Amino acid sequence: MGILRVELKEVEKKTKRLAERALELEEWYLEDDKPIQLVFRQKPRPLIYFRAKPRTAYEPTVNQVKSRLRFAELAKKAKGRKFTGELPPAAEMVKQMKGERFGRTERPRKWEVILAEYLRRG
Repeated sequence: MGILRVELKEVEKKTKRLAERALELEEWYLEDDKPIQLVFRQKPRPLIYFRAKPRTAYEPTVNQVKSRLRFAELAKKAKGRKFTGELPPAAEMVKQMKGERFGRTERPRKWEVILAEYLRRG
């Protein structure tokens, strides 16, 4: 339990820093000049189409934030290391991380979705 609390505190600190950074970049972050994205799908057949950017592109879930922070930590650790195998050092570390879980996705309740949509529209 002690280790979990420490990790949770670290995640809370990092998410707080990310939130502060997002406030600094609020104009750039929230006003997206490209609300759609081009998708190139290979399977089952090649297909190219446009779609709206997912909501998580602007508001990532807690578990997405945790995984992104983990990738950043691995990249920082790999900085300055030399090639030892086929892949770059950071890619080797990510390969070792395969299967690591950052939590389950929690579906918001219906009223939370309605409230968030209402607040987003203003």
